[in-house]
Amino acid sequence: MTNKIYKGIKPTRQLLQVTQSELAERLGKRSAHLSVVETGRHNGSIPLYEKICDALELPFVVIAMEALQIEEIEKKDMEEFLKIKEELYRFLGVTRVLKEKMDIVEGRKLAERLWQGKQLKKSLRTQE
Repeated sequence: MTNKIYKGIKPTRQLLQVTQSELAERLGKRSAHLSVVETGRHNGSIPLYEKICDALELPFVVIAMEALQIEEIEKKDMEEFLKIKEELYRFLGVTRVLKEKMDIVEGRKLAERLWQGKQLKKSLRTQE
């Protein structure tokens, strides 16, 4: 299976609307290197695929699922596979949205603390 995992990188990256150059930058690699990995002209390693998943903020299973070939799954299992894949992606989408909301909330809390600190400094200055 590892020799076919490269097939899942590009569709996953595109699904997340990340360009090849953006992903390469996140990885500290050149776009040309990522291109040969995505097309299978270079045998990627599990550690490389894990770094790609980390850069995309996704678990390894997502790329592995994208890499599965339709003909490798029996027709009777295809419907179940697609359901599992859909649920996984839905879950990941929800967790990504929640993370973004948490980041916004944390940003607001930080801004509020900074503002309160400025107000405290102003009040101390006026008391002097």
